Amino acid sequence: MNVFHSFLIVFLGLALSSVGAQIATRQETTEDKACGPTRYYNYARHTCLPY
Repeated sequence: MNVFHSFLIVFLGLALSSVGAQIATRQETTEDKACGPTRYYNYARHTCLPY
């Protein structure tokens, strides 16, 4: 069982190492602009939060 788990971990490591991370982006709204340059508007809380 240890050999199988080791193979699985190595295989997943090799498979996932080639996957590039994607930066999450969202469209800037007028509320975001009103909050300021380093803040965004959270619709659930109806407040401005820092990045």
